[in-house]
Amino acid sequence: MNQVWQDTWSTNEGNRDRRNATADSRRRQPPDYSIGDKVLVDLHTHSSMTKGTTAKFDYRRDGPFLILRQVSPTSYEIGHAHNKQPLGVYHVGALCHYHGPDLQPVVGIRKRGRPPKKRGSVVPSRDHSGPRGGECNERIPLKPLASVTPAAPDQIANDGEDSAAGKREKAVGNQSSSRPRRRPARFLT
Repeated sequence: MNQVWQDTWSTNEGNRDRRNATADSRRRQPPDYSIGDKVLVDLHTHSSMTKGTTAKFDYRRDGPFLILRQVSPTSYEIGHAHNKQPLGVYHVGALCHYHGPDLQPVVGIRKRGRPPKKRGSVVPSRDHSGPRGGECNERIPLKPLASVTPAAPDQIANDGEDSAAGKREKAVGNQSSSRPRRRPARFLT
């Protein structure tokens, strides 16, 4: 029984090694970056209507950035080209070689997370000592009524009759003499 287990185990190991060799032969080797190489970093832009950005038309990569150090066989720490301040650690899948003139990053990669709290900055708070609502609740001074001249009673009665008759005449007159009738869009060429 022990011999059967050993034969099965060795056959399994041989099959596993053969499968791994076949898969590894088709695998692409990770690019070997050295310290000081210039690389571009993939951006993952999301569309945002409030910011006015569309992922479809936004930049795919940003850079060039410098490789500062190798963290693992597949991860590198990158930094700005001009001040060499570290930006973060990126996998080789998110990096690609940069071949071209020296340019400044277009978008600018920022560190993730909440920015550090600044010491000494005062956050404005609500002042409850004054009236609530501020300027919008102030009273507006009214003009005195003496400046308005009242109309005579006979003018008010005539205006009412004239306006009703005038409205009828205008309604009848507007049907024929108003602006020309608009043609449907299918007739416009």
